[in-house]
Amino acid sequence: MRCMSIKMLCEPALARQFFNIMGSIVDEFRLHISKDGWKVAAVDPANVALINIDLPMFSRTILLLPESDIRRSLKKLTFYLDYKLQINALEFQRIVLKAAKVGEYLRLGFKHEEGSVIFTASTVDGNDLPWDATKLIFGWQSLRDGSRISSSSLFSLDYLCDIAEKITSETVWLHIGHDNPCILSFVLGRTGAVEYKIAPRVEDE
Repeated sequence: MRCMSIKMLCEPALARQFFNIMGSIVDEFRLHISKDGWKVAAVDPANVALINIDLPMFSRTILLLPESDIRRSLKKLTFYLDYKLQINALEFQRIVLKAAKVGEYLRLGFKHEEGSVIFTASTVDGNDLPWDATKLIFGWQSLRDGSRISSSSLFSLDYLCDIAEKITSETVWLHIGHDNPCILSFVLGRTGAVEYKIAPRVEDE
C-alpha cells in the first residue's frame, strides 16, 4: 500500500482564515490534500448548511497516499434559483447582525420590477430591514428563463451570523430563489474560493 505525506507552504493568515471559515458550521472535517492544494466539503450536523472551499497552494512537496484514505466527494446538489447578486459584504454583515438583535430568522429576497432593483430583508415577524441598494448591490443577473419577479427565502440567523462573520472579501455572490436554499460565495486569498449552501426554513401554509 502506498503512503503519502504532503508538505505545503501556506501564509499563516490565510490558514487561520481557512480554519475560521470551516469553524462557522462544523467542529471537524476531512481535509482533501492534493497537488492542486486544499479542498474540503462538509455539512453541519443538522444538515442545514454545506460548505465547499477550494484553496490552491503555490509551493508543495508531494509523496503518495493510500487510496483507502481518500474520501469520496459529496454528491453535487442542484437548486432552482432565480437570481445571482453581487453584493457589498460589509452591508450584508451589518443587516444580518442587526436582524439577530430582533429575531431568530431572516427573510432574504430580491425583487425586480419595471427596471428597478430592490433587495428585501425582513425578520419572520415582518419587521423590514431596508438596504440602500446603491451601497448593497454591485450587480445582478437572472439565472434561468422564467425567473420569478420576486424571490425570497427564510433563513436561520444562527447560521447566517456565524457565516457572515467569517467573510474575508469585500464582495459576496448570493444566489437566491423562492423557498429554496441560497448559495453564498466569496474569494479566499488570491485564488481560493469559499461556497456555502444554506437550507431555508419553509413556513407552514
